[in-house]
Amino acid sequence: MTRDRRANPFRPGFGSSPPKLVESDHHLELFGEALDSGPGAYGRILLLVGQRGTGKTVTLNALEDIAGPKGWLVISETATKGLVDRIANDRLPRLLRDHDPRPTTSHVTNLDLPLSAGGVGREVSNKHTPVPTLRSQLEDLTDILRDTGGGVLITLDEIHKGVYDELEAVTTTLQHAVRERRQVAFAAAGLPGSMTALLQVEDEKDPSPLTFLRRSVRVDLGSLSDADTARAFRDPIDATWAISDDALALAVVESHGYPYMVQLVGYHTWRHADAGAPRLEVVDVQAGLDEALRDLRRQVLDEAMKPLSANDRRYLAAMAQDHDEVSSTRKVAQRLEVAPDYANKYRERLIDRALISGETRGVVEWAIPMLADYVRDLTKDPVAAEHWIRTGRTTDLSSPPARAADDLGNLGAKINELRARRGQARD
Repeated sequence: MTRDRRANPFRPGFGSSPPKLVESDHHLELFGEALDSGPGAYGRILLLVGQRGTGKTVTLNALEDIAGPKGWLVISETATKGLVDRIANDRLPRLLRDHDPRPTTSHVTNLDLPLSAGGVGREVSNKHTPVPTLRSQLEDLTDILRDTGGGVLITLDEIHKGVYDELEAVTTTLQHAVRERRQVAFAAAGLPGSMTALLQVEDEKDPSPLTFLRRSVRVDLGSLSDADTARAFRDPIDATWAISDDALALAVVESHGYPYMVQLVGYHTWRHADAGAPRLEVVDVQAGLDEALRDLRRQVLDEAMKPLSANDRRYLAAMAQDHDEVSSTRKVAQRLEVAPDYANKYRERLIDRALISGETRGVVEWAIPMLADYVRDLTKDPVAAEHWIRTGRTTDLSSPPARAADDLGNLGAKINELRARRGQARD
């Protein structure tokens, strides 16, 4: 008898929270402990840094979920223009209205004659009426929450230098709150290139108003190890079903430790499996991979290419001639037949778009997993390559790159055996 279709535990939508987080588990525990440890505790100020699809927004969601049950109020925002206005004139007033035990005040506004009948002979008003600010309202809210042990968590997604002045206002307010030992916490997320550019702007300021961010706990969200990738598959599956070791090894190899790809592979594998089967098998993963790769291409890689110019694509094509993840900027310029300074213009543009990284002098690296093979597939034929460079039109996605297996016992052996059969073995 076929069992009812089980609820799919995988959540491949950007920003939607899967049931299980892996790489950021330690930092989630640290954050929870910091909230319990009092004002100024290490781990209350977090900076999440990672490429697209590495789980930044999901981790912000998880931090908010930790704070809520502890009696903390959450202000969740995206770092776009109008940020300070939204917090100061909407989010904080709403929270104050909902949580202030004395949300209203009264004063005399009229006089009634005759005075002997109980009228008041003059109107009363405050001589000095302060205008509520971001800082004053945060102080009022933390004062209200003091007796309950709660506090205020502010989370900001997609921070970048384009809203530097507004970030300065928010972080300066938080810095005062920390100095006053108020119950506040802060977490921000951004792309590596955006974060670097933001902190470089800070270096040009004197004094440095964003030093607050430099003192935060930085959490680099990158590729998962094979062990963590296996956990990311096995834990949600084992909750209601099972997966064979061969199927799990294939899922680990083909997802390349990319958190978004893990969710895609898991989601589509689950969809294709027979609900009445005792466990997920290799055939299910193979079917799921086909759709996962199509989704990755459509939702991540194709979208990443759309804003690029022909010269941007030409730079990527020059990088793709190196069959590893690192390219010399000098060699890329030589392949483009341009001066290094001219090529650097497109290097910087691609770094700003978080497609490549250039943290090491003289080299560039692919920043999105599987992007290198995607570009190699599009440029393997010279005629097709030139057509793609000029028009941006793409072709089929090839198999993604390989990753080394961790020490996983029998599962690790299966992963390495599978890679060896494909000629992808690593030393």
